Amino acid sequence: MYRDSDQRGVPGSRRTPEMIRADLQARRTSAEHWLRQAHAATTVAQQLRDDFDKRRAEAEERSAALLAASVGNARNNATVRRLAFFDADFCVASDRTGMLTALIDAALALTRADFGNVQLLDAAADLRIAAYCGFETEFLDFFSVVHDQASACGLAAARGRKVTVPDVTNSPVFNGGPARQVVLGAGVRAVHSVPLMSRRGGLHGIMSVHYDRPHRPDFGEERLLDLLATAASRRLDRSADEVKIVDDATFTPTWLLERASSP
Repeated sequence: MYRDSDQRGVPGSRRTPEMIRADLQARRTSAEHWLRQAHAATTVAQQLRDDFDKRRAEAEERSAALLAASVGNARNNATVRRLAFFDADFCVASDRTGMLTALIDAALALTRADFGNVQLLDAAADLRIAAYCGFETEFLDFFSVVHDQASACGLAAARGRKVTVPDVTNSPVFNGGPARQVVLGAGVRAVHSVPLMSRRGGLHGIMSVHYDRPHRPDFGEERLLDLLATAASRRLDRSADEVKIVDDATFTPTWLLERASSP
């Protein structure tokens, strides 16, 4: 009885040419609808990208103008040095040591830390001091090469995340070696180390700020240091065929420039 039935979807039913044509037309109409929807979504996405690019360009223009004005109005050389890190042209023109020294100047000024250094990873996966501020020979000699976890910088490198030592005198981070006495002998009581991570997730090195008193960075300080570390990492991200820093490193929020330019 099913074989001669005209009902669609019934087992054994026979589909007429009209039914087939109607079904194809329905499928075509549905496909055209979804194509129109996809085209509309693509158009909206492009408009959003264009708007984002426009807003970013305007923000970059404002930042560049603020940076130029801040440098021009700087009352002392220290302000000029810390602003240099936010100048993409300076970072392209200077060598790596110059760029990292400017990074430390900015970090110390923005966090009120007393000492700072940047260590970069060498071919043997050891940390080597690449730039510093405020340290004497004993400290620099001891930490010239770090290959263990008996310090804040070494532990941060091994873990790939930030390490804070609020008080060196009683921190377990410095147990098991002479690093504690060297750090205390340099006048350091607290350390905050931040990994410099590449875009692909590899480790460039470690940025550390040091305080001459027991201290734990608050949320604002950590945010500033994270921003500086990210900017430095992007400046260190260079592929084999690149001679300029990555474009993402050229933009700095105006609020950060305003803070960096204050006395």
